[in-house]
Amino acid sequence: MNRALLDPADLYSRSLSLPSALEVVARSLGHAIDHDALCAAMGLSFMLCCPHNDEPLCHWPMFARDAFLPEAARLFGMEIREIHPPEAAHGLSGMREFDQHFDASYKPLIRNALRHGQPVLAWRGWPDEHELLWGRIQHECAAGIGFAGSIFGRRGTEIAKELVLQTPPVQLYVVERTVPRIPKADELIDGVLKHARCVLHNELGGRFDVITGPQAYDEWIRRLDMASKDIDVPNAVVTETAALATAVMAGHRSATRSLRRELATASKIHRGHCEKLLNVCEGVVAALTELRDKTAVCEHGKTPAGRAFLLSRLSQARSATVEPLGTAHE
Repeated sequence: MNRALLDPADLYSRSLSLPSALEVVARSLGHAIDHDALCAAMGLSFMLCCPHNDEPLCHWPMFARDAFLPEAARLFGMEIREIHPPEAAHGLSGMREFDQHFDASYKPLIRNALRHGQPVLAWRGWPDEHELLWGRIQHECAAGIGFAGSIFGRRGTEIAKELVLQTPPVQLYVVERTVPRIPKADELIDGVLKHARCVLHNELGGRFDVITGPQAYDEWIRRLDMASKDIDVPNAVVTETAALATAVMAGHRSATRSLRRELATASKIHRGHCEKLLNVCEGVVAALTELRDKTAVCEHGKTPAGRAFLLSRLSQARSATVEPLGTAHE
């Protein structure tokens, strides 16, 4: 298990490695992207994401980060092209056939993008505790698979630099061009609402092999309920709950900041949409606030009353995410 992800603050920062990389790319071109607006537009602020492959709770915030990457980036003037799309990545990590295909097909595309000064974003393949993070490939090198780059955390802070890719990344994107722009309030809210609906209505499964929205809370509740029944043995699910709760809560707080800023200039109908999303965010934050303390959560996990309290908090957060937002296609 990646112990670097068990610290609540660290987990949240690392879960933002993709939007942080975008912020750094934009900044290098003289364009400042609002962090909260970008995370909301990417759907990340509303996302509790459970992979289908039984990953530990502390890994959940590392998946489906690029669910709406090209669409969200376009709102801020960035045109991004898929090199290796998410649906093509299922089960590929570590497969020899994929290694060969990467050498033949994807290496030339990465080299070509780097020669033209186009940033390349990659998921997986980074060493050690960075393996599940997104990074920016910056140049070729002689080690690993031939490329090195940097990984960034919250608001573009550098987590690691000159990291060598050890194995082929399973997802790749190229930032083809950037024409800086700031979306109008209604335009941003439209994008945020569309992507929030998809997340809360669990519509990412086919493409990303994950569960989101209330169904993800159901799985979290199930795991915690099973794990916390053994009061004599500290269980990873219990200890990871505080970190995951903190990350999820921080994401919803970020969305709250962004949505409240847009309310001032939004049209009447868009203000109504904002208020519905704010209800979701505020409900999740209120439910998870008392789960931020890892020591307290572990203590709760030792008694029947404490376990009931933890489960009630997750159930309350789940209830907040079923706030009616309409369909994702409205």
